[in-house]
Amino acid sequence: MSLLSKILDIVFPEYCKECGKPGSIICLACLQQAPFAPPTELPWCNARYHYQHPLVREAIWQLKYKNRRGLGRVLGTELHDIALEMLSEKMLFDGTQKPLIVPIPLSKHKIHTRGYNQSALLAHALKESAPRFYDIDTKVLRKLIETTPQARTRNRYERMHNIKGSFQVRNPDKIKKRLIVVVDDVTTTGATLREARRVLLSAGARYVYAVTVAH
Repeated sequence: MSLLSKILDIVFPEYCKECGKPGSIICLACLQQAPFAPPTELPWCNARYHYQHPLVREAIWQLKYKNRRGLGRVLGTELHDIALEMLSEKMLFDGTQKPLIVPIPLSKHKIHTRGYNQSALLAHALKESAPRFYDIDTKVLRKLIETTPQARTRNRYERMHNIKGSFQVRNPDKIKKRLIVVVDDVTTTGATLREARRVLLSAGARYVYAVTVAH
């Protein structure tokens, strides 16, 4: 968080829309009342919250489109436990290095327009939740082209076709034989995560798992 953001938080504190607690427009305690996500279709992906819950949808919308960057910390702190469900056995018996966190990237145009990558905010919050457990690299995976937002595509085939070929690994040496944890805000059909996983594995990653805030 920048110094300016910290000052603004002090001068103009946010209050939870649900309970009135200061600190964030939606607080962690209220979010934790939302139901857990149903299982995803991807055995290598876990999600924390059920996307159909109104408060969860509101929090993600505020994070992505209303510049409520503080929600990245609130939502991201919940990702460590669901990541451990997938990673602990693999790390215990396989002897891999620390997991490397990689957020789903945005295109240059989208970064310029929005000013930040919400998945990177979530990734940093995951890292901060267990600093000694993870490494992080927010630049190793990049988005080459601007694609139609996945939410606007009509079906699974269009989503898969829309995202195909849009990612690239900048420096394969950084992920070679690594255990990767891809971070994103929402998964529906999993098309974005599938493509990111395919690219990372093709570039030399040993294992690729994913965690998202909601499903």
